[in-house]
Amino acid sequence: MAGELGLVGDPNFKFLFPEIAGTRTPAYNPDCVWFSGQTIESDTLAIFEIDEGPSRKHRVGGAALANVVALKIQKRLRYFAIVPPNRKLLANSCIDILRTYLRDKWLLEAMVIPSFEPDIIRGEIKKASWNV
Repeated sequence: MAGELGLVGDPNFKFLFPEIAGTRTPAYNPDCVWFSGQTIESDTLAIFEIDEGPSRKHRVGGAALANVVALKIQKRLRYFAIVPPNRKLLANSCIDILRTYLRDKWLLEAMVIPSFEPDIIRGEIKKASWNV
């Protein structure tokens, strides 16, 4: 679907954090990342997490790491949490917690899409403003 919007999508992209000291380089591997051009961090436009039933901690962690990426590359990003309809409130509350307490350090335009139906997902993504 990224191609329909003139973007590049990559379901295997990993954000690396080499500036964090340790024996292994920490990484964040979201379910999909969309880019405005090349598949490089600075061209990131949107991060997708697609979760059927993970815990609240996992949901908050995905949104928090997406926000860390936005802070690292110093630009606002789109964040889409695609969840089953019965998890919409949980997914929204996780995002609301981070948005509330991070305030000016929250750099995501976050949206919860409570469906796994491709046409619904496509419609919601197309409604989203890409001026981030």
